Amino acid sequence: MSKINFLPLGPVVQLVDTSHKVVIIKRGVELNQDEKYSTYYDYGGVYYPEGVEGTETLYFRRATGKTVLFCGYSDKEETNFIAELNAAIAFKQSAEGSDNVRRKAPPIQQRLMLFFKKQ
Repeated sequence: MSKINFLPLGPVVQLVDTSHKVVIIKRGVELNQDEKYSTYYDYGGVYYPEGVEGTETLYFRRATGKTVLFCGYSDKEETNFIAELNAAIAFKQSAEGSDNVRRKAPPIQQRLMLFFKKQ
């Protein structure tokens, strides 16, 4: 798996084939479909300028294509987080295969919790 150059939190992007702008609020998201399968998305966001409305989040992958309209803030902590996120994704894919829908395994977020305990 190649390293993903994730955008930081907060960028405003415009997705392909839509006039909607989206603010990125999540990265490396794994959603459970049922007890056996989950689906991976690179990003989760909310519509701009509306923001969060209830529990509605728009999930999308890098392949969706996007134009970055505003990049957001990044520092060394962000760089370390992205490296750990990429390691967690690579670990999960090597254990399960690279399908977008995979067998249920410990979520990426569990590995990231270890990252925060090291800080």
